[in-house]
Formats: sequence, C-alpha cells, structure tokens
Amino acid sequence: MIRRFEAALLAGLLPVFSLHAQRAAASLTPGSRVAAAIRADAIWAPLRFLSSDLLEGRGTGARGGDVAAQYIASQFMLMGLEPAGDNGTFFHEVPIVTLVPDAQLHVTGGVNAPPPRYRDDFVMWSEQAPAAPPAGQPSPEQVQEASGELVFVGFGIAAPEWQWDDYKGIDLHGKIVVVLVNDP
Repeated sequence: MIRRFEAALLAGLLPVFSLHAQRAAASLTPGSRVAAAIRADAIWAPLRFLSSDLLEGRGTGARGGDVAAQYIASQFMLMGLEPAGDNGTFFHEVPIVTLVPDAQLHVTGGVNAPPPRYRDDFVMWSEQAPAAPPAGQPSPEQVQEASGELVFVGFGIAAPEWQWDDYKGIDLHGKIVVVLVNDP
C-alpha cells in the first residue's frame, strides 16, 4: 500500500518538477544555457591527459609531443571538424632547426678540478644554426676555441626600468662572460 502511495505521489509530482525545470531552462539566457551544459570533467579529463608525465614533457619532435598532437587531432575528429592541414590531415609540417651540441669545456689556468659536464655544470649555444654541409658530405666537427679571463655577471640582466644592471662597471672586452641560466 505504501509503495503504491509513493508511486502515485511521485507520478503526480513528476509533471510539477518537469514544468519547473522547463521554466528554469526557459529563463536562462543563451550564454547561461551553454555554461550550464559544460561539465567540469569534460574539461579536466583532457587536461589531465595532456599534462601527464606519461607524455614525457611533450617536446617538439619528441614522442610525447607526437602523442599529444594525435590526441588533439582525435578530439577534432570527434567534434566533426574538417581537417585543414597538409594532405587532408589535422597537421602542418613546420621545419624546425634543432641543435644538440656535444659540447666540451676545457678550463685551464690554475684550476685543479674535473672538467665541467655539459648540461650538468654548463650550457652553451649559438644564436645561429650551422650551415648544412654539401650533399653527400659528412658534417664537419665544429670546434670553437676561446681564451680569456672569465667574468661572472649573475643572470646577465640589464633592466634599467628595475634599476638592475649586472654589467654595470664591468669591462667585457676580450673576456668570456659567465651567466646563470633562467630567471632570478
């Protein structure tokens, strides 16, 4: 008997709840209807995947970056978007010059310590990509030699708007500048 009463009560209240929901939906603006349709998990799930350590940092040309790009392309497909990339794909080929030096640094002049290790103790790079060797020729070994007094300049920042100048009063002519990497 109680179950029949509960069922009858529920059957009587459903149209009221439905009417209330319809009125509430009708009172929403188009923007608020869109906002009401957005689910937090639909946003966070892709972000969790794309920021996962499993993607190995997503570096350009690295496996993790390729996995991330494929994932994003699959999401575009699920949305029904038309590919606008190269050869009917969602991808554009972009030539990128990368330099991975096999750098060695030899310090002389009274220093009695093991040689510094590239990436652990120092980094170096050039602002210019080396010229490609002629076709069929191996890449020549590129050796840069420099000698001079080492001058440490902190982070190497010259920012007068912040009253900061790591070079102030230092003569750098003929010297090798040593700077810290990243930001202070």
